[in-house]
Amino acid sequence: ARLLDANIESYSTTLVLLALDGRLTQIDLSDGEAETVRTVQDGLLEVTGGNRALLAVGAPTGGDVTVVDTRDRSTLAIGDAAALTDPRMFAQDLRSNLAGTHVAISDANSFQTVLLELETGTATLLGGQVGAINDMSIVTVQRAGEQAELDVFELKGERLGTVDVPSPVAMMLTGDKSMVTVAADGTITTVSSSGTIDQKGNVGGEGATIEIRTGSPALGDDRLVLLGTDGVYAVDRDGDVVLSAQGQLLNDLGSATRCVIVGDGSSTGRSSQYDLDTGELLGALDGGLVTATSYDGCTATVIGGADLQILDEGTATPVPLDSGSLTGVAPDGQAVVASDMSAGETLVDVSDLENTVTVSDEPSVVRFADVP
Repeated sequence: ARLLDANIESYSTTLVLLALDGRLTQIDLSDGEAETVRTVQDGLLEVTGGNRALLAVGAPTGGDVTVVDTRDRSTLAIGDAAALTDPRMFAQDLRSNLAGTHVAISDANSFQTVLLELETGTATLLGGQVGAINDMSIVTVQRAGEQAELDVFELKGERLGTVDVPSPVAMMLTGDKSMVTVAADGTITTVSSSGTIDQKGNVGGEGATIEIRTGSPALGDDRLVLLGTDGVYAVDRDGDVVLSAQGQLLNDLGSATRCVIVGDGSSTGRSSQYDLDTGELLGALDGGLVTATSYDGCTATVIGGADLQILDEGTATPVPLDSGSLTGVAPDGQAVVASDMSAGETLVDVSDLENTVTVSDEPSVVRFADVP
């Protein structure tokens, strides 16, 4: 079967392969057992926002989306579970809570959110678009101009409350009914568990004129990272700004992200690494492009500058390779992948760059897994 590099993922002991013909195979690397199901042709395999054990498969143009649970190698078509006759959902929009018990996704055709309990396969339809989900509740959004109505539900589907706030482009639940929201103009709003609404100012500072495009929770739902047209920002659970950096985000965001790298995205520009917990500048480097990071974002591979480099907790270290590139980082940041079209793939120990292991003597795709 033909595979795209992007359609190969791994988590813990499970390797997931999505072929172009739609065959999805999950292989338990501890015993070699495999499960194969048929999904959508020419589909995309996406990591969900929330629990990394959960993946999503869907067509680039939308349709039904299949959730893939690598913990038990199960799959479930969300549209089928919700009895939707003509769903239009996108795999990259699937969200999960940190515990990985529930997923949620918006359906563009019915203007509803499907909340799916994975253990039972029970689907609940909620009005509006999914805004945020945690281990206690879910928020859906119904927009009306510059304002939006937010409905909060328990994960069993029972409504907990409704509030009106400036229409958010990003939000994060901080309790069962409490949350932080940020509007496109940077306005920060907090909602307490009792429903009290508080305007906290602007992420860009008083009087700032900025545009926030999107955002995502990070650091285990302790930070809401915001991506603007000219900067990257982060607010805490109280709605206070802990990070404001000019440039664009250069690493992927996930629930486990603790460090972000911000720069102009060019091979000659300056890239700065920040700690989301404190907002502290950990370090910076001049020149190079970020190619991969660890799960927490604190270890990164950088190419295109004077040397191949590893950026680890703010410290940049040249990698002693004569040729090739750096293409991957272990989830825990302890190793990186060096690739060479003629020499194949090599693992490099981050703590001892002279300690290397040849993985393949020809070009290959490398993924990391926990194999006993």
